[in-house]
Amino acid sequence: MAFKPRAPVLARDLHDVSPSYRSALHVTPKSVAPTAATGGAVLVLAQDGRIQLASAAACSIWQAKAAELNGDFFPNLFSFEVVSQESGWVQSQWDVLLAAGLERAIRLKLQPKEAAEFEVLVRF
Repeated sequence: MAFKPRAPVLARDLHDVSPSYRSALHVTPKSVAPTAATGGAVLVLAQDGRIQLASAAACSIWQAKAAELNGDFFPNLFSFEVVSQESGWVQSQWDVLLAAGLERAIRLKLQPKEAAEFEVLVRF
């Protein structure tokens, strides 16, 4: 039996988010405090790994306004040991993260704007 999380932590498309979670998403700059309604940080991602929507809890964790997160690539929110300035690197990181995280939760080092990185569990 495959593990199915009770609540989506990340969704690949806005349509994958249930209406109750969609209504819990806050995308205004003033909404940066975590909310119990989200059950955790929720990011709605496009197929290419770009952030479409960020919940208030996600904004709080990354110490950013939704407008700052929206449009950024998901891998840019984390710290990795191997980095490159090469063209297409972020897309390659996204492809690896997606392949690794589709079947199970993965551990990543979240990098807030003004705080030390810390380990988190990510589910797609």
